[in-house]
Amino acid sequence: MLGVVALMVGLGMGIAAVRIALFGTGMALPAGPDAVEGRVGEGETVEVPAGAPLIYGEVKLTRPGSRAMEQSWSQLVGSPEVTVQTQGGQVQARLPTPDEWRGDVPVDVLERLETVEGLPVLGDIADEVRLRMQPPFTVLVRGLRAGDPILAERCGDTLMNVYVGERAELEQWLARRERDRWPVVVLLGAMALVSLALGVRGLRA
Repeated sequence: MLGVVALMVGLGMGIAAVRIALFGTGMALPAGPDAVEGRVGEGETVEVPAGAPLIYGEVKLTRPGSRAMEQSWSQLVGSPEVTVQTQGGQVQARLPTPDEWRGDVPVDVLERLETVEGLPVLGDIADEVRLRMQPPFTVLVRGLRAGDPILAERCGDTLMNVYVGERAELEQWLARRERDRWPVVVLLGAMALVSLALGVRGLRA
């Protein structure tokens, strides 16, 4: 039984390695008539703990180095309904959540905080934080502000496949991602070979 499982895992990893090697990351900058390229227009903003006020984004509170779910808290702030100023005029659309954005999305950081009292957004949950988490805290803020460049694909009133940054920067970012895929291909290939070898040995045992 274990031999069969090892063979299946090995085959899965091998297929994944081949797909990544042949097709790359599968990411490409939006192009064509549905592509929206421009800068975020002026809009109502929200004060955040780090950086300038956001039009739309996310505030995350965590502890340094912590990966436990109970050791983090996050909240979306602002409105996803934005205006994008393009060369052809203004486009009004709805953004997906920040965890779906791509590119080198800027992140403002506050580290080694002993309390969140008095901070925008976080000050309202100070009592909850004291019950759930122990200092020091790290605050991560990512989002869009007026003037930030974005490139996306429009689907009705919604923006999809959203990239944050200038086109030239995004092309460099994608090129780095493509280069970085090769170590992953090698690792998956090696793990596939090991799993297949264990599977064959298990079946012969």
